[in-house]
Amino acid sequence: MATRSLTEIFVLMRNNAIRNRHIYAEDVSEHMALVELYDVEQGSGDNNRMPPAWIDQLEEAQFTITKLKAKINDLHMLHSQHLHRPTFDENSEEEPLIETCTSEITSMFNSIHE
Repeated sequence: MATRSLTEIFVLMRNNAIRNRHIYAEDVSEHMALVELYDVEQGSGDNNRMPPAWIDQLEEAQFTITKLKAKINDLHMLHSQHLHRPTFDENSEEEPLIETCTSEITSMFNSIHE
């Protein structure tokens, strides 16, 4: 079996990587470049900084998710009541409640997705 030494290639690539890091170290950080780019596009100065438009959508989605957790717990409770009832009759009061709760959860998920 033939072997090949990759030491020279490794040292060359390592030195190139170190050299490239030092070249770009003087540049502005990526985060600051994005912030400055956003300010230029919006035409706002440093004193008049507004949050991006998607922040409102994020907060609304987070609020809807908290409501969803409560609805899902309610649905879980309705399912457990329906499955653990003492009789096997088909006319149950839980089924319409389960259907309405499921449709509410689905519409809430869809509203977040939009």
